Amino acid sequence: NVTSLGFTVTFSEAVSGVDASDFQITTTGSAFGSVASVTPVSTSVYTVTLNSVSGDGTMRLDLKGSGTGITDAAGNPISGGYTSGATYTVDGVAPTVKLGPAGCG
Repeated sequence: NVTSLGFTVTFSEAVSGVDASDFQITTTGSAFGSVASVTPVSTSVYTVTLNSVSGDGTMRLDLKGSGTGITDAAGNPISGGYTSGATYTVDGVAPTVKLGPAGCG
């Protein structure tokens, strides 16, 4: 029942131009969230924070396959996206109870 999630994104070398618009969220069920921020930990490691996490299902953070503007120190653009990250289960639906007489099956 969290409302935010943090993902660690690690590139194979130092990059620049990483921002929230470079990522998309893949979900199942009614799971929902939005990319709120991208914080550099180093030039190759970033923390991506999702806000407004809600619903019931699964959620994965993906790097878009094109148009990101992410480049290495030599100016080479990143090639392709990434869609094989960890998938998290989101359980934001409160449980309910159903009462009945004892001994009824």
